[in-house]
Order: sequence, then structure tokens, then C-alpha cells
Amino acid sequence: MDKELPIQQVAAKTGLSIHTLRYYERLGLMASISRLPNGHRRYSEVDLEWIDFLKCLRETAMPIAEMQHFAEITRQGESTVRERRELLEAHQHKVSLDLQEMQRTLAIIDTKIAHYRSLESEPQHDGEKIPAEQHSMIKENKR
Repeated sequence: MDKELPIQQVAAKTGLSIHTLRYYERLGLMASISRLPNGHRRYSEVDLEWIDFLKCLRETAMPIAEMQHFAEITRQGESTVRERRELLEAHQHKVSLDLQEMQRTLAIIDTKIAHYRSLESEPQHDGEKIPAEQHSMIKENKR
């Protein structure tokens, strides 16, 4: 992208609302966005990459306060590289634990779905489950 984009196009491209983009700027999550003489915001490719990163952090449940801290130390430059890495590693660990818990929960749901499928595949009679030994007698009577 060679040119800068207005906020409406950035909202469409990123999936964030105009309100959210302005909110992120107000909170200090974004570096100073350039503006036209009339005050309209113009977003660069670097801004869009940063927005994508912010979305990643939010989608992985990083609290806004931590995002603010990360944005602040990022603006401080190279002297904070280690602190930024450590902050992201701590977040990565939390996301990993959350993912493990989600996988455990998904396994429980999968088991319950399998149980219901097995119940559906068993013959029914007047809404009641039929014991396996009676199932063969019903089959014989239908012949």
C-alpha cells in the first residue's frame, strides 16, 4: 500500500469499527496517526500492521492495560526489546493454558455428542429406549 487510507477504509479492511479505532488511539494503543489539514486521520501500512497485532492481542484476551503497557514500551524503542519479549512470552503461556483448557472442554463436548448420536441410532419404541435383547424380537416381528 503506497498511499495512506482514511479511517472508513481502515475500519472496513480490519473489521474494527471507526469507534474502536478512535478508542484505541485515545487509549494510547496506537502511535500518533497522521492527519490531513482538515483533521481527518490517515493510516499507513505500518499502522495497519500494528492494528492487526492489536487485534491478535485482544482476540487472545490480553487486557487493555497490558496492551497499553506494551504499546508504551514499544514507543520507547530498542531499550525495551527484552521487556516486550518477556511480556509476550507471559501472554503466550497464558494463551497456551487457555487453549489446553478449551481442548479439554471440546473433548467433553465431543463425548456428549457421541453419546447422543449413539442414543439416536438405537431403536426406540413409543419414545422409550428398547433394551438390546428386545431389539432383535422387534426386528423378527416386522418380518
